Formats: sequence, structure tokens, C-alpha cells
Amino acid sequence: MVYMGVDLHRRFCYLTALDARGQVLWQGQVANDAASLKGYFARWAEPVEVAVEACSFWPAFVVAIQSQVARIVLVHAQRVKVIASAKLKNDRVDSATLAHLLRTHLLPEAWMADLATRELRQATRLRVSLGRERTRWKNQVHAVLHQQGRRPPASDLFGRQGRKWLAEVNLPPMARHAVDTYLGLID
Repeated sequence: MVYMGVDLHRRFCYLTALDARGQVLWQGQVANDAASLKGYFARWAEPVEVAVEACSFWPAFVVAIQSQVARIVLVHAQRVKVIASAKLKNDRVDSATLAHLLRTHLLPEAWMADLATRELRQATRLRVSLGRERTRWKNQVHAVLHQQGRRPPASDLFGRQGRKWLAEVNLPPMARHAVDTYLGLID
């Protein structure tokens, strides 16, 4: 069995491969793209177990290598730091530490969400982010009205009565443009 620790970055991965006794078989960088990763993992004749810290781009890494390795362990990044706190921190040390902890079965694993769950999470993040933007735009409408000394008569400025008032309120051209633009974005 080959035990592989991976320090994952956007453009490259730093990998350390250990044998069952803990001897380093290989250390170095591999480009973080599917073709390069597949080529690298195809070179191993023995089964390979891989440990990679959970980060925002682990799914693409897993998809690229999952058919070529025996097991992938997603590591809980905060818990592994408690176990393997080192004065010297760099890619080589981090990947070697992950490989050693994998080999000795001491890795704190994180749950590896399936594709359906990752897609639901992404949809939720999108909705939350759009909701925050909508709130920002509504606040901007309120700010423009405040700057112009206009007070809406309706308690809900963006409800039916408030929208009617917004369409009819007399504003200078640039303020009108700003309000209309924000309303378009909100819609």
C-alpha cells in the first residue's frame, strides 16, 4: 500500500508518497488539473490511499483521482492541526504529515459530501448571497430617498403601496436613475 499526503492548492498539489514502513517513495509537485493528476496516480502499481485536507476545491481533486486510488480520506483541517502542530510549516512538511497520519490511522476524517449534497449546498449559498445583495440594494434605495429628504408613506417600501409611491415620487434625474436601477436589480 502507498500512503499519499496531499497539500492541495489551486494550481498545484504537493504530494508525499510513503510505503508501509514510512519511507518516502516520492515527494514533489503535480499540476492541479485532471489530466496531470490522472497521469501521476496511474504510475503507481500498488494500491494508493490518499489524504487531503478539506478545502473549497477538494471535489474536483476527488473526481479526478477517485477511479485510480483505493481510498480517499478527507481530513478535518482544524482537528489535524491540533494533532500535527509543527513549528516548520510548508507544503513538504504538511503533505508528509498527512501521509504519516494516514499510514498510522490517526487522521481526523471529515465527511465527504456526495454530489447531490454539494449541489444543494451550492444552491443554498447562491440563495443566501442573492438575498444579501437584495438587502443591500433595498438599503441603497432607502439611502437615496433619505438623501433627497423623501419619506415613504408605506411601511413596506417594496410592497404594492410602496412600489406605487416609488414610481410616482418626484426625484432629481440621477436619484431617479439610481432608484430605478436598484428596483430593476431587486426585481
